[in-house]
Amino acid sequence: IGVFLERLDLHTQRAVLRKLSEEKASEALAEMHAEDSAEIVSAMREFRAVKILESLGPDDAADLISELDSEARARLLSKMHSDKALTVRKLLRYDPDTAGGVMTPLVPTVRENLTVNQAIEHVRHLRKDIENIYDLYVVSSRNILKGSISLRQLILADSDVQINALMKTGLEGVCYVDQDKEEVARKMAEYNLREIPVIAKNGVILGVVTHDDVIDIL
Repeated sequence: IGVFLERLDLHTQRAVLRKLSEEKASEALAEMHAEDSAEIVSAMREFRAVKILESLGPDDAADLISELDSEARARLLSKMHSDKALTVRKLLRYDPDTAGGVMTPLVPTVRENLTVNQAIEHVRHLRKDIENIYDLYVVSSRNILKGSISLRQLILADSDVQINALMKTGLEGVCYVDQDKEEVARKMAEYNLREIPVIAKNGVILGVVTHDDVIDIL
């Protein structure tokens, strides 16, 4: 649908999108070039534009909103749910050509001192916000990245074992938030990864860059 929409004029694009649910419309807009989807959102009724932005993943919403003029950007952000608007504002602070500019802040993390049973229960809550979970990033109480554990490994482990006894340390490909996005893409190709965690200088995990974002970069 996104590819099809890019062939149409703005009036017809809006006519097509009006026939889609907000969720389906947001999925289509996420597949388009950000400048094209921003033009469509600018022409929508404000109420529907806000609903569609809230349906987008935070990284896609930030990409789209960054293409709007400052007045439209401020107006739509002020009408969005406060938590979602705050997440998007944080992403807009990063240079779009850096890891921070292409990452999603929705990261499946788990504390290192939890048991396997506690961690599995935690994952059940995470699934409400994170669509696909393959690996969990193990963090300290201060959210500093310590390692990772696969969902498969977690499910097969004994229930009372602590996560820090199972996690993999010395993660490959970890990048800093201000690294160039093309360097991130090269790392993902070099290490054959599904995603790459993004950290601050102090080691706090801020987000992940996923394989679909890397395909867009390349």
